Amino acid sequence: MADSYPDRTNASGIWDVNEISKNKATGGNWPGNFGNRGMFGGGLTPSTVDTVDFITISTAGDATDFGNLQTADRYGCTGSASTTRGLFCGGGTNSNIEDTIDYFTIASTGNGTDFGNLTGINRSAGAFGNQTRCINAGGSNNDDYLNVIDYVTIANTGNATDFGDLSATNDAGSSGVNSPTRGIVMGGISFNNRIEFVEIVSTGNSIDFGDLSTTRGNVAGMSSSTRGICGGGRNPTFTDTIEYITIAALGNAADFGNLTAARCYVAGCNNLQRGIIAGGKESDVVNILEFITIASAGNSADFGDLTEARRYLSGLSNGHGGLN
Repeated sequence: MADSYPDRTNASGIWDVNEISKNKATGGNWPGNFGNRGMFGGGLTPSTVDTVDFITISTAGDATDFGNLQTADRYGCTGSASTTRGLFCGGGTNSNIEDTIDYFTIASTGNGTDFGNLTGINRSAGAFGNQTRCINAGGSNNDDYLNVIDYVTIANTGNATDFGDLSATNDAGSSGVNSPTRGIVMGGISFNNRIEFVEIVSTGNSIDFGDLSTTRGNVAGMSSSTRGICGGGRNPTFTDTIEYITIAALGNAADFGNLTAARCYVAGCNNLQRGIIAGGKESDVVNILEFITIASAGNSADFGDLTEARRYLSGLSNGHGGLN
């Protein structure tokens, strides 16, 4: 194999034609259609907003206005995406919890369009998915924490369908990460340290994966196709902890590094190399964007700023670890 043989994120170089069929079938080194745009939707400033802005993940800089959510100002949405379409699901308004699903064409800019509805009203669930499915797990309906898992087919507008259940009804404020085949939720505002997973292509209840090092919720999730990362949150004090798991191997999370400050109510998005932690609250609500290199443990560094300071925002990207 030539030294310049392409990898999963780069098609340039010298291809060994004898390996192409094998790599396409196994997902080894065959490059996919990975995107580089991250989006952040909704939040509290402290008032509820319908703001949607975007970044180019590989290039540090400030976020730019993308458009607005399609129905109402909302916070605590979930975010997931294919390479072409991004979904923000559920969330709370100033007076209600919503079951609304908005979709956006990621390559363009503009306001959200109605997609359908979740199986019930839901705020602060954990979200993950792949090129085909967007899955929401847990959350809150204001009166109770939920253990429901439901899903939609991203390419087809319509209402969500039941997938299964989490092991407990206290996983609001968890982070969702994924490979192309496995979806994982970490933590929650009960406060717990659980890590649970499902196989995305099937339906059924979640299975125990391992544990975070501490109990915490309102965290940010990011993932390549092999590594899932959980950053920030509270337990109930705010934390700067960043931890990671190897998605294919069950087990407890390991130390990755630290945020620049203890921060909660944050959002995450990523491409296959870089994870972004956005917004949240320190002593006050912030507009901070920070990044990590997913394959290399270490502390986060400055990336830029959101268009406005806010917490309880949601992130998605068209280049996350579930896309292959």
